[in-house]
Amino acid sequence: MNDRIQQLDQHYSGGLHVAELIQTIEQQLPGLQPAEAFAAIDQLHLGGRGATLQLLKQVNPSQDDRYLDIGCGLGGSARLIAEQYSTEVVGIDLTAAYCQLAEFINKKLQHPLTVSILQGDITELPFTDNHFSGVLSQHCLMNLPNVDKVLSELHRTLEIEGKLLLHEIVTTDAAYTAGIAAPIRYPVPWASDPGHSFLQTESDLKKKLLANGFQIHVWEDETKKAVQWRQRTGTGQPRSLLSPTMVLGSDFKTMSENLFFNLQQGSVKVIAAIAVKI
Repeated sequence: MNDRIQQLDQHYSGGLHVAELIQTIEQQLPGLQPAEAFAAIDQLHLGGRGATLQLLKQVNPSQDDRYLDIGCGLGGSARLIAEQYSTEVVGIDLTAAYCQLAEFINKKLQHPLTVSILQGDITELPFTDNHFSGVLSQHCLMNLPNVDKVLSELHRTLEIEGKLLLHEIVTTDAAYTAGIAAPIRYPVPWASDPGHSFLQTESDLKKKLLANGFQIHVWEDETKKAVQWRQRTGTGQPRSLLSPTMVLGSDFKTMSENLFFNLQQGSVKVIAAIAVKI
């Protein structure tokens, strides 16, 4: 494991105690549960389940499709796709603890779903060419120093006219002056400090999608919706017996507040996009 991957793994799992969280889940949510019961810990992106559903409705996956959820975390969005569309989904994440918890939650469901979880590096996907109908990337690309390599891999594993669904945080082009980004307050949910953050500018991400064989069909600014959602939900999650701090640790409150500040000051924004392999 190289230093970057080790640091990333430490960022996401450093405050996580898997056995304790499993015990808490068993105590707070005994027996089998609906998938939505775990939203406070497995939907740790801006907009929660609603943002994912809004993006999925634009492509309407079918039962015959196969989807990949990259940087899947505890598997919430992967389960949501399978639950809503009866679609086969593979979730892949670098963090072993997240994969372990994702598998545990899969076994806690009232209605089993066609979701499998794989620990792995998305820059080297263990799948054949043209394998997936669609790929979902939610708040994932900002952890990746080589987005071109990732997009190339996603293009390879998608079938022709396969869809790449993006729900990502980017820096605004206006936030850059002479190549220097407007100040971003850290820590944030994806990085403890600037050295671990690889935010793309909006225009650079568009260029990289085109350069790696994608055609952009949808590109929407979701920042206002994300801010309004954060204002409604406080820390960014619905009331629950579970809490994001159980996953991201005691720094989650500060991370969430800093992300809200960064969105409000305009140094980052949220985009929802659909790109198609050509």
